[in-house]
Amino acid sequence: ALLDAIWLDGEVVEWVTVAICEDCAEGDAAGLLGLNVSSHFRVSIDHEEEEIELTPRPGRRNRRLDIQPWLDLRATIRRWADGRVEVEIEVENRSRRAIRSTLIEVKCSEERFTVTLEAIPAHETATTNAALAWGSDCAEFEVRPLSARWDLDRF
Repeated sequence: ALLDAIWLDGEVVEWVTVAICEDCAEGDAAGLLGLNVSSHFRVSIDHEEEEIELTPRPGRRNRRLDIQPWLDLRATIRRWADGRVEVEIEVENRSRRAIRSTLIEVKCSEERFTVTLEAIPAHETATTNAALAWGSDCAEFEVRPLSARWDLDRF
């Protein structure tokens, strides 16, 4: 599920992807704080006192962990007779929130390329084309998001 926000002692983290598992909760357990939230904080654990201290980190964080479950990526590689190699990447945003940008990695054999897609509206698809290095061996390739950012509101 995609939550509008969660608050930790007055600090807000907007647009957080969570897993819902009622069978996972036992006793006093209310949930599990994942890396998609804890990465917004410096985390200090005092095992003897059984305390966790979260100190907010300044600046915007990479939201790939929240956004990746909402993305459907498709890519097509085209090789031209003159050695040019192009990739077409299509990204569907299945969430109810717009994505400001995402950086996609294209891995062809041992070569890696990055392609940026800007502004993917909620429930829509964005497509981009990019030229890869001349003669790249992309007979087999993989695509995956490296980083992503929501288009945030402020509470």
